[in-house]
Amino acid sequence: MNRRQKQILSILTASKDWVRGVELSKRLDVTDRTIRSDIEKINSELGNVVESNTRKGYRLSQTSDLGNVLVEQKNQIPQTPEERTFYIIKKLLFLNRPIRIFDLQEELFVSDYTIETDLKRIRKLIKPYKGIRLVRTHNNIFFESNEYTKRKLYRDLINSEIHGNFMNLNKIASQHDKFNLISVTKLLQEVMESYDYQMRDSTLPLIVLHIGIMTERMILGHNLPPDLSKLERVDTQSEEYKIAVEFLERLSKILPIRYNDWEIYEVVALLLGYKNPTNTVSHVQIKGEIYSVTQCIQDIITYLDIHFDIDLKNDDDFKSGIHLHLQSLFYRIENGIEIQNTYLQEVKMSYPMIFEMAIHVARLISDYFGIVISEAETGFIAIHLGTAYERNIASSKYRAMLITSSNQAFSKVTKEKLDGRFNDRMDIVSISSYFEIKEIEESNVDILICVTQIEHSLDIPTVKISMFVNTEDEANVFNLLNQLDKRRSKLQFAHCLSGLIEDQFFYTNESWQTPEEVIESMSNNLFTHQSFLESFKESVLEREKYAATSFEIGLATPHPIVFESSTSHISIATLEKPVKWGSYEVHLVILLAISHHDRETLEAFFSWLSNAISNQSKFDKLINSKNRDEFVYWMLEDM
Repeated sequence: MNRRQKQILSILTASKDWVRGVELSKRLDVTDRTIRSDIEKINSELGNVVESNTRKGYRLSQTSDLGNVLVEQKNQIPQTPEERTFYIIKKLLFLNRPIRIFDLQEELFVSDYTIETDLKRIRKLIKPYKGIRLVRTHNNIFFESNEYTKRKLYRDLINSEIHGNFMNLNKIASQHDKFNLISVTKLLQEVMESYDYQMRDSTLPLIVLHIGIMTERMILGHNLPPDLSKLERVDTQSEEYKIAVEFLERLSKILPIRYNDWEIYEVVALLLGYKNPTNTVSHVQIKGEIYSVTQCIQDIITYLDIHFDIDLKNDDDFKSGIHLHLQSLFYRIENGIEIQNTYLQEVKMSYPMIFEMAIHVARLISDYFGIVISEAETGFIAIHLGTAYERNIASSKYRAMLITSSNQAFSKVTKEKLDGRFNDRMDIVSISSYFEIKEIEESNVDILICVTQIEHSLDIPTVKISMFVNTEDEANVFNLLNQLDKRRSKLQFAHCLSGLIEDQFFYTNESWQTPEEVIESMSNNLFTHQSFLESFKESVLEREKYAATSFEIGLATPHPIVFESSTSHISIATLEKPVKWGSYEVHLVILLAISHHDRETLEAFFSWLSNAISNQSKFDKLINSKNRDEFVYWMLEDM
């Protein structure tokens, strides 16, 4: 499959409903006929995994299993600019000689002009990597760089190629054809087990990603050069050092590699980087300065209470969890260790409000300790905040009354089964053996759960279940809770939205070409018409530096790092041509200018956003809206 066909599968996988052909063609900027042809090729190659309907469009077959489909697409000729870029860089990294440009033309079946364009793209891609450059001598090209930078570049390329799917070891292993990475992984596990060395299962694939690159580079005869700065950081008596030595020694007996001390130090750094401390310390030393971790955590809790209305003062689990994480973070920064975050994209897409909170906390930590925190590290902070947030909003659970004519023992069994399944979303606050309007009204419940069928005129959602709560009953309760969530979100969002989106701040088919131009134009218009501070635009641009606010579906939601507007407005713009925004091509921009008094609006928007970015059909309706009223209509539809 080519890249476009993979994109079609990705869109269909993310969508929860049918996707019309015209929506796919607009998203991918091709004709309807091309989409039909691509679908035919996908089904021909993968076995009818896509269903077609002349009225509804396309969706993945309900019985299809695409688990490893996109992993097995190897040994094909790169077709898109991105595929050629990856192919050429990988070739440059793993050949011990320069590459003739003419040979690349022959291998890729492209013109000299196309190769020149690809080389420009490669130069732009490697620009952020210090110490590496693409050298051209006559008609030959090669990388001039140190080994550390080459490995970092290759790691990032693999990350891009496997789309962050680090949990799939087979997918990581498919990037290496000179050895069996699964067998190397088992060897590392055996060595760690012999030392009774404990590590979270979720971190193993991340270590394996690094080990795979290290192994392939050593097979090709590329070892890490001496780095004397690492000598003082390594404890040769530590368990990590002993594991590293034994692992590399055993590996050298089954693969044609030679390792040196700096390869050992690299494995030690990997193990330590993903190892969590078990005991908290109140103070840490960073670059010779002593800092209070405890005070920083207190500042974080105060900030979250003021700016996000979340009270964690009595949440000891959050305090200890974030404390231990900060200690791990300081160790990694002090030793120059970078780690991957497998959950980063999931957190950003599914919990945008939580990630926004994490951005603010990361900024506070950066300012307090004078350090730089990466987006991956921010994602880890978001996970701690997410679990704390869930505990904090427990008071928003639905109140339910259980009405059953059974005796007390049976009623207890029914309640226990419901509690065991739905305790995170509702509390059964009352049990009654009969239906009585006054009692129900006084109990102020959101849901009635009845063991027998009861007809009534109260405006309270009611669901009938059996005494022993079977799977069908659970599904019915689950569906009712989802309906209530939607109604609550829609009411909250509709209430908050009223008056925030105005005609004068709604733009269609704008020709802006960069994120900076988009932000500047939309911000200037807000500043001209409303009482916004001049610093608003700078604050929005600063927020983008921490992590781009774009999403794969084609949406960007720029907003200031600090919400300090005197009034609240939401500015909307659809773009004539997509703009490269972070990692994604953006068609729709929603600029948030929210007053710090309107925290409910912010929460309602991010709640809406988490659903909108997973619904391709809804998104297409939004970007095709002709005016403000139509846009708002589609925003509220199906909530």
